Amino acid sequence: MTGRSGVERQIRAIHEALEGKDFENVDEANAYLAQLMASGEPIETDISKLSPERRAQELVYSALEAEDRKKLELARAALELDPLCTDALLILAQDYEDIEEARPLVERAVEAGRKSLPPEYFSDPQYLGRFWSIIETRPFMRALAYEADMFYLLGELERAIDVGYEMLDLNPNDNQGVRYDLAVWLVTAGQDAEALDLMNSYGNDISASFPYLRALIAFRASGDNSRARKLLGKAFDANPYVLDVIREEELPAAPMHYGVGDYSEAVTIARSQIPLWAENGKFVQWMSRAANRRYPY
Repeated sequence: MTGRSGVERQIRAIHEALEGKDFENVDEANAYLAQLMASGEPIETDISKLSPERRAQELVYSALEAEDRKKLELARAALELDPLCTDALLILAQDYEDIEEARPLVERAVEAGRKSLPPEYFSDPQYLGRFWSIIETRPFMRALAYEADMFYLLGELERAIDVGYEMLDLNPNDNQGVRYDLAVWLVTAGQDAEALDLMNSYGNDISASFPYLRALIAFRASGDNSRARKLLGKAFDANPYVLDVIREEELPAAPMHYGVGDYSEAVTIARSQIPLWAENGKFVQWMSRAANRRYPY
């Protein structure tokens, strides 16, 4: 079992295997878990003992591993069990090619995700700020991410920014990487100071996305000066492949995964920031000249 659905399914199965057990200490719980996992086979959940909501989520996990019609059938079956099954609504939304047509389902998914979680999750410090690490919150966080992207694609920039900030409030660790898009959206909206504040709040970030954005902000503020050149040098150090990507005849498709500093990350950065670079045409020329000086061969 691979992919997101397999990982989450296993996490839920492990939680459910430990529920109701009266362990005296953590070591005893770990020993029990090690015994369950000793065979190397995935821990199976007894579907018959699950609530309708959990059975619906299991159908969603199966849907994410299915193809086309079967995927949609499983998503609809999940909604019959649980009308608030957020991931099922997102699967149906993703079947639309037109984002405007998908909008009602996306907004319904966000509302369903919010309703499916206990109210205290949004107010009690025990939960607030720990979203995503709490497995039950993940469908809602996925719905918010889809909604934010939807707003951006529809030109509703301020709404995309608001959702991005909400996601970071709920999960400052930002397992979904919304900070990278949010920083781009802020710069797009002319909110450079806010973008810099956001990037500074993730001072230990090792992605190359922020260095390229910092270089752009500096260049469009003051042009070619020592500070802008220094920041661009840091961007090249973080990932030198970005220029290779934008020199391609066609922009490569978005990768499913990427590694820090590799070509796939460069594709991700270029796809995210090219609209900004296009608005600041001289930036690409300046960046290209600097790259030619730095990498003459």
